[in-house]
Amino acid sequence: MAPRPVHLGRAGNKYNVAAAARRQWQGRTYDSLAEMRYAIELDALVDGEAIVDIVEQPSVKLGTDPACRYRPDFLIVQDGYFVDVKGQETADFRRNVKLWRQYARLPLHVIKVKGDSFYTAAVVEPSTLSGESH
Repeated sequence: MAPRPVHLGRAGNKYNVAAAARRQWQGRTYDSLAEMRYAIELDALVDGEAIVDIVEQPSVKLGTDPACRYRPDFLIVQDGYFVDVKGQETADFRRNVKLWRQYARLPLHVIKVKGDSFYTAAVVEPSTLSGESH
């Protein structure tokens, strides 16, 4: 029996990501339309001085292996937390959440989209904040 084809949807990939041209804003191509829209909202908050600054795609070391790094979508500087805008949660993401709890130093807010609105689906608290040791 032949393997079943993977449905690639309108976007042409298994996660239904929009074409790169639709995910561009201010010279940067985002991983998803949702991430781009969230970046636009954060930029408006910076312009309105509601938040001081953001860092896009910061690299966070998770563990003792220097190669084990994770790139959330944003770091909200003044409040000290990371943001990852998620559509599809992959096995890699679930593994990284476990590592985040064990090794990260700041919370990770997992943001999802419902309709035209964003909501916080989860806040991953590192064990270092709750006093647990590695």
